[in-house]
Amino acid sequence: MKYIFFLILTTLAFLGCNSQQKAENHTLFCYARYDETLKLTKAEATLQDVGNKTTLEIPGGIRYQSMEMKLTPVYGMSYRYEYPARFVAEQVFDWRDANKNKQVFRMSIDPITTFSLQGNTISQSQPATLTWEGSPLGKGETMVLMWENAKEGITLPLEVSTSVGVPKIDIPAAKLKDFSPGDWTLYLVRKKLVKDNIAGMPVNGITEFYSTPIEVKITK
Repeated sequence: MKYIFFLILTTLAFLGCNSQQKAENHTLFCYARYDETLKLTKAEATLQDVGNKTTLEIPGGIRYQSMEMKLTPVYGMSYRYEYPARFVAEQVFDWRDANKNKQVFRMSIDPITTFSLQGNTISQSQPATLTWEGSPLGKGETMVLMWENAKEGITLPLEVSTSVGVPKIDIPAAKLKDFSPGDWTLYLVRKKLVKDNIAGMPVNGITEFYSTPIEVKITK
């Protein structure tokens, strides 16, 4: 079963600030995730007062892809939006500041169309190479390999990085030694961190792309 294991929002800065000094006491955090298997997009946004670590309601609200996000106080004043959709590379959050000026935060991520792991049969005692079609990992990006063994009821995340400019990840044997032989399912989570400053406010964002899974056999 898939987990939302990265990020459960903590920050968002914004609006309703009558001075630069007040604006700097808030941080804006935005999160967007696309699941290729479910064809589903989820987004979250949270505003936090940095000084006292409290989350705040955003005057006028906030929108994701031009759609109004819903405030969910039970999750610590987090704003959320979820909808079925085709993949769109650019994620856009927007709001109105205290002077009614529109402010926009953009982040993007590239999809992973197909991927393979050496014919999808690997040994727990040998290094393996993961390749995919699409762009290589860039600045601020990581890849998480999510392994699931339905028979044993096991889910194991394996976070790795790759050389810039190469759509390939070499996995050392040491990282595979704890995987038991058998039939596994593997899907990839491409994760990108973006930081910006908008109208004097620090804004942090994470966007993720969940690939469709493949079957992998692990041998001794």
